Amino acid sequence: MSVACWAALVFLLVSAWLWAARGPGWHAPAHMDVLRARAGWAAAAATFLTLGGLYVGAKTSGVGLLLLSAACLAWARAPLPRVPPPLASKAIEISGRLVRWQASEFGGHWGLIDSVNNASGKPLLAPDQVFLFSSKVDVTPQLSHTVRLRGVLQSRNSGYQLRNCTVQDLGPGRPLGIRARMRNEVRRRLQNNLPPPHQHLAQALLLGEKGGLDADQRQSYRQLGLLHLLAISGMHFWVWQAFLKRIFPPSLQWLRPIILFGFAMLANFSAPVVRALTAVFLRDWLTSRGRGIAGSQLWAIAVWVELAGLAATPTSLGFLLTYMATGALICGSPPAHASSWRKVLQPSTCAFLGTMPTLHALQGTIEPWSIPFTPLLALLMPPRLLASLAAVQADLAPISLQLMQAMQNLERSFFSWANQLPATPMSALGLHSNTLLIGSGLALLTFSRIRGLSLIHRFALLTPLVAVSVFNRGNSPAIAAFPVGHGLACAIIGEEKSLVFDLGSADLNPVTLIDRVFMPAMARLGASQNLDLVLSHQDHDHTNGVHALEDRLSVELRQCAARESLEIEGMQPFRIQLIGCPTAGSGASNEGGLVLDVRGPHGRAVMLGDQFGYGLRELRSMMAPGPIEVLLLPHHGLTTDGLGELLDHLQPRQAWVSTSMKNFPLPMAAPLQARGIEWKTTCTTALTLPSGILCYRW
Repeated sequence: MSVACWAALVFLLVSAWLWAARGPGWHAPAHMDVLRARAGWAAAAATFLTLGGLYVGAKTSGVGLLLLSAACLAWARAPLPRVPPPLASKAIEISGRLVRWQASEFGGHWGLIDSVNNASGKPLLAPDQVFLFSSKVDVTPQLSHTVRLRGVLQSRNSGYQLRNCTVQDLGPGRPLGIRARMRNEVRRRLQNNLPPPHQHLAQALLLGEKGGLDADQRQSYRQLGLLHLLAISGMHFWVWQAFLKRIFPPSLQWLRPIILFGFAMLANFSAPVVRALTAVFLRDWLTSRGRGIAGSQLWAIAVWVELAGLAATPTSLGFLLTYMATGALICGSPPAHASSWRKVLQPSTCAFLGTMPTLHALQGTIEPWSIPFTPLLALLMPPRLLASLAAVQADLAPISLQLMQAMQNLERSFFSWANQLPATPMSALGLHSNTLLIGSGLALLTFSRIRGLSLIHRFALLTPLVAVSVFNRGNSPAIAAFPVGHGLACAIIGEEKSLVFDLGSADLNPVTLIDRVFMPAMARLGASQNLDLVLSHQDHDHTNGVHALEDRLSVELRQCAARESLEIEGMQPFRIQLIGCPTAGSGASNEGGLVLDVRGPHGRAVMLGDQFGYGLRELRSMMAPGPIEVLLLPHHGLTTDGLGELLDHLQPRQAWVSTSMKNFPLPMAAPLQARGIEWKTTCTTALTLPSGILCYRW
């Protein structure tokens, strides 16, 4: 491989490590912006020294500095923490050009505007950036018209949205560009010619708009690690490339790049399509000049060209996974004389190995069934793409509908069988992501056909990976509360097994709660798959993830009656007492419930559910007095009745609150501040005791 390829590989490996460290439980450095800026300067300095070293003939030093520059560049583009906006909601008025208007399945409409201005006409976003809004009013504004919106601004995971707003059409604005008009026309025809869910699937495959995809279909693909087949990607673009190459005679091959450019425009020039388009055009241009190019060289050029075009934005997960998968596929491509089975399975195996460690760090699972099922279900892609394209024409829509319905029936029959298989996906809490990284690296080097690279040299290349694993062990006992919004999910990580205390959220659906928060957080804490479960009470925001967890792992429910206590065994080095909180008999669902009193090598912690008033006061007679290290406050920081008496009894050095930004200001802040007790929330990150026990450290 060339030096550019090695530099691209270093950049992606460091970026993958940074993304893996960013999962639930990440404690961002205190001055992340300063660290990123310094890394950018270091990358520039290393590049300058590289050029100087190459100029004076110090090739070895120049190559080393170039690799250092790539690592510093990855740090400079490190992903930023997900910090919820401090603004919960605010009434505002804005205006902009309407670029999309669509009926919502939940009633009313939603739309997108660009050229966004505030009430005084001051631009709020770049002209090409779009803003999402929803409205219940019965109006139909015209596309490309300027509209005035008045509503409530609310924070979302990806930014802001204006909800339940009024819409006033102010008349014609700046005309839409050809790309927006083309996408709107195709979307309108698909909505007229196809019923849901086929309409939504066609929009996903042609336009890249996957928000309307059927939830059951998405989940089936997700569990088998095949979700990339539903989202528009470079693979879809390569299908169009192969199809056009075969149907056009040599004399008409000049039409192929024009049509491919049209498909890229239809897909709104999404990043995966632009990558594939660049690779196709570059390869065809070199071929026309009588020059070939190795796949690794094409891959490295695409990496650096895209990085140069992204300015100084953080590296996205999609960018990372795409290039890790394609790089692994190129590295382990089967030889020309390989058997048909090997030619089918080896590419999907290499793509799986290239992305598995990062996905495990972010999800806590691995999806081995993606290896045999990716090439199998990829067979549905060409007919689905052609059927989606044909459905744009009303005369061909009935035929397209029949074809798409037949493929959907075939797909449902397949998933009804495949989803009953084990490991869909496979929980891998006991496996360290760095262990998977080393194993994947060894497997890929075994598959690779790098000339002149002996087995000893291949193992030597893994030395940095082994060092990362050694210096990032960190699988020690810990107590943790996870970021689930308004809800509660905690765990006590023991040496042999772990105890989960509540598992629910009012803000996250069960699958997201388990797959995106709980499983990756438990994996990075080194939790075993031997789990006990305690539910403080049965409210939805404390229990809605339990059934999804039971689909992944076998758990044992532990409980006791009110005014009784139970010692939970096998949780070394912790001693855990389960206490049934007394009730006053008012009938409130969260009045009593269960409480944990945890004693361990790092102090004592008491964890509450939603208890209040009488129950909190009575707990004083059932628990030994403090001081304690941590008190998990009841009812998401919203309860103060009886809290002061309990604080005086337990004297916590620190209080934890499992809550969301929408609950602020928290009523419990006043009694804590009056007693000088430090408090932290799970709004932005997991909380752990002792601090910094995570598998990855900065």
